[in-house]
Amino acid sequence: MPEDHANGSNSSPKRPTLQDVAAAANVSVMTVSRALRESAKVSPRTRDRILEEAERIGYRPSYSARTLRTGESHLISVLSPNLAAPLHIEIIQGARDAAAQHGYRLLLHIDTDSYQWESAFPTDGDLIMDMEGGEPADPARAVSLMRPRPDIDYCGTDLPGITRDTVLYLHAAGYRQVGLIQSTGNYPLAGWLEAFPRLGLDVDRTLLREVDRPRESIIEAVRSLTSRRPAIDALVVAHTAGTPIAIEEVQRQGLVIGRDLGFVGLEVSTGEWAKIFAPQLTTVRVPGYAIGWAGATRLIERLRGDDAPPQRVEIPSELVIRQSTPGRAGTT
Repeated sequence: MPEDHANGSNSSPKRPTLQDVAAAANVSVMTVSRALRESAKVSPRTRDRILEEAERIGYRPSYSARTLRTGESHLISVLSPNLAAPLHIEIIQGARDAAAQHGYRLLLHIDTDSYQWESAFPTDGDLIMDMEGGEPADPARAVSLMRPRPDIDYCGTDLPGITRDTVLYLHAAGYRQVGLIQSTGNYPLAGWLEAFPRLGLDVDRTLLREVDRPRESIIEAVRSLTSRRPAIDALVVAHTAGTPIAIEEVQRQGLVIGRDLGFVGLEVSTGEWAKIFAPQLTTVRVPGYAIGWAGATRLIERLRGDDAPPQRVEIPSELVIRQSTPGRAGTT
């Protein structure tokens, strides 16, 4: 939006994107990306027309595009990781190891609020971690991790599907009031909502709590769910960092996990911490390392010339049944 001094706005003009060039030239975003990389798949006539439109609307390639052509960077940006989340840490570890195999290093951009393709640092491409919306991305130089985007490759897991299966498992074990705690805007909710019609039940949104990152929001969510009437008899915490916080608060409320309350947490694939609790926790195990590895590998394939349409890669998560969900005998 242009700057509006009359209204007191200090917003700067929006930078033209690849999508703007594609619309102006009446071609796909992938064709624009190919043309800027001088791909033989784009005819000289089409490439000249795309470059003319890019010049006309004021599009300028990012630092990432320039370093890709010169081959000087060998850096990959990781945008908006939350280093308080065990899942994000494990994803970064997988991405780091895959990148290292191909001579790349990672550059972390912590707590980026929105995706900005014009990076402050000259990197070859971006891994966009668990971010929804933001600026359009170049499909030749970006991969989304854990949150699907229609414009670029995606590597993640089916959290809605595993959440749905978890609710169905809990219901089969005799639990009837199954609460869910998840991050605000996160998408395990879709699976939780899907489970109830499959069971012939109406969705009860009073069993849902969406939380932000602060510890206090998770504590308040546990308190409000355990004090509601009818009382919950099982709790799913779809939040790796929030799982131990929720356990602590459940115990503070005087409830015994596995006896008074069935409990399912979220864990990463390389962690064994769920086994040290008493009782051992039933968990959804998310393959964070494999997701990071797949995402970095896919991005490097793009950087080396793969210009296939955007792809979606989902690595299955696993419901690991342990002692915290023994079931409710005699429940009908």
